[in-house]
Amino acid sequence: MFFNFIPSVSHFLFVNSSTTCFLIRAAFFRLHAEDFLKHLFEKIRLPSILGSEEELRKAWSNPLTRPDLLQKLKGGGCPKDDLRELQKCIEAENCDLFDVLEYVTYPEAPDTREARVETSMDNIYNLLNEAQKEFVSYVLRNYVTVGVDGLDISKLSTVLTAKYGSLNAATRELGEVAGIQETFISFQQHLYAEDVAFLKAVKLRGVNLARRLKEA
Repeated sequence: MFFNFIPSVSHFLFVNSSTTCFLIRAAFFRLHAEDFLKHLFEKIRLPSILGSEEELRKAWSNPLTRPDLLQKLKGGGCPKDDLRELQKCIEAENCDLFDVLEYVTYPEAPDTREARVETSMDNIYNLLNEAQKEFVSYVLRNYVTVGVDGLDISKLSTVLTAKYGSLNAATRELGEVAGIQETFISFQQHLYAEDVAFLKAVKLRGVNLARRLKEA
């Protein structure tokens, strides 16, 4: 569960061909896990790094400012690799790194990326035309699978090429590059918007996310 900060060693380790390597790694984890977590918690909770919850949400929900926030965390002693280790420690690997930061700092119980998408899907699709819905749906499927890296603005051209075969084909479907960028940026504001009540309703209904994404 999400609130078990020091899971069993077996949760973190995989069996490989070297028993010696396995035992050394296990011993190292037992000795250093607590100090590692304490270090991350102290660093992340510094107001100078994250500010208020609203400031964190605003910075994280914009792919133009998210890299700056990650760089700020790195400069404060919390590089992304350490955040991913913390993500494992709280058993939130299916959640967004945003949820990890929120949970540690404020705290808020993490939600899975799938639940986050389902929560925000109606608001995201509300102002999109059919071609844009198809594109954003593709991006969201990638996000559920690979995480926040799939929302990186620097990877937009790669995403478009993967989806449409070329940038020219993408612009034929979606219009000018500037408009595509605006769509890519603006839907993320809704993805990270706070809407707990709707999330609970979604969980109770048990909506099939995969089906909705496929139909969009």
